[in-house]
Amino acid sequence: MEVILMEYTIAGFMPVILASVTGTLVVQIFLGSASMFSVPSVGLSQWQEIPFVVVAGLLLGCLAAALVHGVRFVHRYAPKGMVVKITLAGATTAIIGLWIPEILGVGYDTVNFALAGQLGLLALTLIVFAKLVATLVAVAFGLPIGVIGPTLFIGATAGSILWQLSQSVGLSDTDPAFFALLGMGAMMGATLNAPLAALMAIMELTQNSEIILPAMLCIVIATITAVHGLKMPSLFNLQLQLQGIQISTTPMRQALSRVGVETLSNPNFDTVPQLIAREDLMSILEREVDWLLIESEDLSDRLISASAARDHLSTDQSAIIDFSGPLEGLLSAAQVPWQATLDEAFDIIAEKNVELLVIYRPSAAGVRTPAGIVLASDINSHSWQSR
Repeated sequence: MEVILMEYTIAGFMPVILASVTGTLVVQIFLGSASMFSVPSVGLSQWQEIPFVVVAGLLLGCLAAALVHGVRFVHRYAPKGMVVKITLAGATTAIIGLWIPEILGVGYDTVNFALAGQLGLLALTLIVFAKLVATLVAVAFGLPIGVIGPTLFIGATAGSILWQLSQSVGLSDTDPAFFALLGMGAMMGATLNAPLAALMAIMELTQNSEIILPAMLCIVIATITAVHGLKMPSLFNLQLQLQGIQISTTPMRQALSRVGVETLSNPNFDTVPQLIAREDLMSILEREVDWLLIESEDLSDRLISASAARDHLSTDQSAIIDFSGPLEGLLSAAQVPWQATLDEAFDIIAEKNVELLVIYRPSAAGVRTPAGIVLASDINSHSWQSR
C-alpha cells in the first residue's frame, strides 16, 4: 500500500496485518522463530556518529537511484522474447557468480558477515557492484524476482563499507552492525520509496528501540535524495510503467478508484430507434424518463435528454421523428463496462472527449445491453465531495 498506492487506510491495513500475522504464525509453528540474521543490539553510541549517518543517507540514496536508473537504462536495450531474456539474465548472473559467488542465492550468509564486519573493503565493494548489476539486469528483463531481498543485501554490504570508512575518521567505537543495518533500511526505503516499511523492517530485525532514531534519519535522507532529489520513481512503480501500467496516486484518483461506475448510474432512460413515430415518442416521454438512447447500426452511442426531446417535438410536427442526423441537444457518448471504476470512467471521458457514458452489462445470450447513464459532471462532483 505504501509503495504502490501511497495511502494509509484502516480498511486497507486490516487485511495486510491479518495476512502478516497469519504468515508469521505459520512459519514460527512449523519452522521455529529463529531469525535469518544475527543482529546485535545497536544504537547511537556517540553524537559524532550523526553527521556520518547523514552522509550515509545521501550516499545510499544515490546508490538506490543508480539501481533504479540502471533498470530503466537496461530495459531500453532488452531483447524481445521471454526465453531470450531469461537466458541472458541467467547467463549474466552465472558469469558474475563464477567470480563473486557471494551474490548467488538469498545471500543471508553474506549479510551476516557484513553485520559482523568480517568482510574486507575491496570484497565489499566488488560484492555491492556485482549484486547491483545482477539485480538490475534481472529486473530490467522482466523476470519475476523479488527486489526486497536484493536491496537489503546491497544495503548491508554498502553499509559495511561505510562502517569501514567511519573507522578512518575516528569512529572506532561504532559497531559494524550499526551502519550495516542503516544501509539495509536506507537502501530498501529509497529504492522502493517505502520509508515506513523499511523502518518497520529494521525495528523487527533488531527488536531494539535504540536503532529507531538513526534509522529514521538515514532512511528519510536516503529516500528524499533518491525520490525527490534525483527524481527517481519507486522500483515497483517503474516496473509497472515499463509494462505500460500507469498508477496514479493523486487524492482524486484514489477516491475515484474506490467507487464503481454503477454508483452514479442513472437507469431512468429508454432506447429508441433513429426513426420513431411521433405518437410512440410521446408515449415514451410520458413515462418521465431522463434520457433517450438512440439506436444506431454502427453501435455508436448518442443520447438526448427528455427535456430536449420534448422541445424538439414542440417545433417538429412531423409524423416521423428523425434522430439520425444532427439535432440540437443530441450528445455523443462513450461505452463503459459495468465493472469499471469511476477512475477508469474518468479516463474514458477524457480520451473520447464526451460528456456522457453508457454502462453496458452482458446478457445471458452474450449480447451487451445498456444498463445506465453516467454524466461527466456527476463524476466531477463526486471527486470534489471525496476530497
